[in-house]
Amino acid sequence: MISYEEALRHADSQNEVRLMIKLGDEGSRGKMEEAAESMTLKDE
Repeated sequence: MISYEEALRHADSQNEVRLMIKLGDEGSRGKMEEAAESMTLKDE
């Protein structure tokens, strides 16, 4: 396993690594699912 800092240092895209880490976090996943449930699409 590598550290967060090392992953960022060797990444092609640091933002993508940060996003993948956030999406992989169970707490974040629950929050995102909860937020997505209240989303709707609006026709223009």
